[in-house]
Amino acid sequence: MSTLEYTVSLLETMPEDIVRQLTESMKKSDMGATTPADVVSQRMKEKYAI
Repeated sequence: MSTLEYTVSLLETMPEDIVRQLTESMKKSDMGATTPADVVSQRMKEKYAI
């Protein structure tokens, strides 16, 4: 089974809610509505004192 076939198989068996959430997330990312990883890391460090 190729990687593409495996990926399609996973998507076909995934619950619709998860597929909807992933689709929404990709749209937001494409629009630039994301938080850079370094900002997220800094927030985590501050919040959890790590």
